[in-house]
Amino acid sequence: MTLKPTRTEKWMRIGFYSLIGYTAVSTSLAWMTDWGVIQPSHSATQAEEKPQSETTFQDQLSAQTFATNFVREYFLWTKDQPESRENRLAPYLHPEMDQQAGLDLKSVKWDSWAREVEPWSVQTGEEKNQLEATIYAQLNMSQGKKEKRVDRWVKVFMEKAGDSYVVTAPPQFIAPPDADVPDKEEEDSEEKTGDSTGDSVDSKVQDDIESYLQSFWETYTTSEPEEIRYLFQDDDPRPGLTGILYFQEMKSLEVKKKGSTYIAECQVNFQDLSSQANVTLPYTLYLTREGTRWYVVDMTQTQQP
Repeated sequence: MTLKPTRTEKWMRIGFYSLIGYTAVSTSLAWMTDWGVIQPSHSATQAEEKPQSETTFQDQLSAQTFATNFVREYFLWTKDQPESRENRLAPYLHPEMDQQAGLDLKSVKWDSWAREVEPWSVQTGEEKNQLEATIYAQLNMSQGKKEKRVDRWVKVFMEKAGDSYVVTAPPQFIAPPDADVPDKEEEDSEEKTGDSTGDSVDSKVQDDIESYLQSFWETYTTSEPEEIRYLFQDDDPRPGLTGILYFQEMKSLEVKKKGSTYIAECQVNFQDLSSQANVTLPYTLYLTREGTRWYVVDMTQTQQP
């Protein structure tokens, strides 16, 4: 007499053979994927790449936080208390940088603190581990009972330092971002983007360029974009630093020639019009001469201390 399996036994057998079948199919698919017979799905690829994207995003957030905190400390000072500001800036600055990050508190006539500090953008620099952050700050300045609001846009140059960052150059004061800037074609000229090495120039050319740059800085810090445009070879309107900084003097000018381009490196002393503080910033300008006239091809603030 043959006993019929019970309902429970039937389901147990079905489950057993289904498990064996699933194991065999999944194992075969895994082998075929490893051997390259089939390609992993797009979602699987995205899952593998996700940790890298998250790391990049985390780096962006940490750089924004570092630059924002630095700018808040940079614009916080009280007259006659330079040591306090120096101590607060120390953790942010490269060891070779000026301890006041280019700002001379001896000339300050207004106290300052940042009411709002917001990151605008973070971009990679030209060198490995370098970053450039654009930051907006709304300042509250006081002089006794007098108070005023000052809006500032600055570019912060920094580089990766272990798990944190260090600022490698004084903040660059810039005009507010223009919402209607026309697209410009990138220029790949080696003379424009190359390093500052080159041949020395004679004293006549040095003096000629020094005279031109004196006029350039005066115009760049006092004139409207339509007038500033004539200083540049591309003839595009530029906001300059009018109403932000006032040119005082140019120091340590060194001029070299590379091909048909003259490279001028200098230290420029400005006065911050909002606080009357002196600000010293290093610049590199790329110049060309057409006939008897000089033009600026490009200009950058030096990023290394």
